[in-house]
Amino acid sequence: MIILRLKHSYLSFILLFALTIGNISIVIAQTDYRISVTNLDEFIWTCNTCNEEEMEEIFGNDWNSGKYVFFSGLKEGARMKWEITTTDENFEFLSIKTGAMEEAFRVLFDLWKWTDDSKWGEEDGNSEIVHFSDPEHYLDFYIQNSYPDMGYTPFWFPNPIEDYFENMDWYEWYNVEGKILTCELEEAKIIAVYNAKGIVKDYKIYNENNEIIVDITYKSSIPGFELYVVLGITSIFSAGIIYVIRQKVFINRRD
Repeated sequence: MIILRLKHSYLSFILLFALTIGNISIVIAQTDYRISVTNLDEFIWTCNTCNEEEMEEIFGNDWNSGKYVFFSGLKEGARMKWEITTTDENFEFLSIKTGAMEEAFRVLFDLWKWTDDSKWGEEDGNSEIVHFSDPEHYLDFYIQNSYPDMGYTPFWFPNPIEDYFENMDWYEWYNVEGKILTCELEEAKIIAVYNAKGIVKDYKIYNENNEIIVDITYKSSIPGFELYVVLGITSIFSAGIIYVIRQKVFINRRD
């Protein structure tokens, strides 16, 4: 009888252990996606190369005049700027895949469109990007129809971006490798490389001959609140140096 009880206890322990390990595995498998940009973050992109004739051949004669929102005003030497105004990790968005409102991430930003002006002036408007909190809620049909307006590769994704990419239901145009998103169209190839914040740091369009016809790079910018801190520290440091120099001059004069 004692032996039987011991056997039952041993089996119960094994079963409990197995269930515990199973639960741990499930928890480990779930990724905690997040928004890695914050309010007042500023992002500036520069267009280093833009072959407008090639772009017209591939995307049509209205490629930079409204047909594609992202390309509007794009030309060599132009810059575009975002300033993050709101981030929301509790947004809801309709998923075509599930047919229901699903949890989503929403980033709103002030937008300065592509311009070659040396000064930014007032923003041109505001915009937003929404991504599902669970990348598996995407349907390739949605990507096919919404991503062209964003230059075929949205300029922001949630983190960790590699895992997010791997779990999305991509349309046939797309391939992913780490932080690199490639879109292969009939007459062009687009490659976007993302940084640690999930922001595009390098964006290129290649023609059929594998020649670069658009080259856009991200210029790192100091967030607004951090800028004030940096300026404050710099001012204090500069004042300290001036004080030390004056003290030395004063002592030398006394001597």
